[in-house]
Formats: sequence, C-alpha cells, structure tokens
Amino acid sequence: MGFEIERKEGSGGTYRQIAKVGENATTYTDTALKAGVTYYYRIRAYNSAGHSSYSDEICVEITAD
Repeated sequence: MGFEIERKEGSGGTYRQIAKVGENATTYTDTALKAGVTYYYRIRAYNSAGHSSYSDEICVEITAD
C-alpha cells in the first residue's frame, strides 16, 4: 500500500513519522529542516498484512548556504 518515512534530529533523537507515501513513490522532499542539524531517516513498507522491517538508517547534515 505504501511507505512510512520517519526522521529524527541528531544521533540521540527519537524517530517520528513525518510522511506516508504511495506504493509507487520513489522520492520524498522534506522541507522542514534547519541549518546546522544532522537528520536521520528510515522507512518501512506497509500493507494490509502489516509492516516490513525498517530500512537501514541514513543521515543528512544540513549546512548553511
């Protein structure tokens, strides 16, 4: 049915769901970011049978322009 996208701020943060996208989604744009912060993301698929395991974690460091 789709994917759930979760994000946390910093390595010690807590993951929170920020979006659900459809099953054919291949991109997601996160616009609520702050300069100087490292964000971590993970995703998992879901359908009527339940949820998959989480993806590997990725991190993105936002720098000032």
